[in-house]
Amino acid sequence: MYYYAFRIVVMVYGVSGCSVKVRQLGMSKPLNREGNKVRNKGICFVQGVINDREHRITELEEALRESIRITAQREVVMHEQQMKLEHTERVVSFITCNTEQT
Repeated sequence: MYYYAFRIVVMVYGVSGCSVKVRQLGMSKPLNREGNKVRNKGICFVQGVINDREHRITELEEALRESIRITAQREVVMHEQQMKLEHTERVVSFITCNTEQT
């Protein structure tokens, strides 16, 4: 029972407001050892959720860095292609002008 009440408090008030609300509701002092076990499970559950979110954030940060790196590489390649195209256009224009003059 305590475990489910603790989970509901966490879901409603979030992890940061959880300890305050738990004390307000009188759930911070279980009546027996069984209550302590359930409370510890609740704390472990919350800590597990936090760890999972931190791990997911780390994964997303790494994916974002990789995406930025790939995008930067593509921009460099596009710039090089643009420079080659402009050079080719100048050469064609030069050749065209020379052939028209002769």
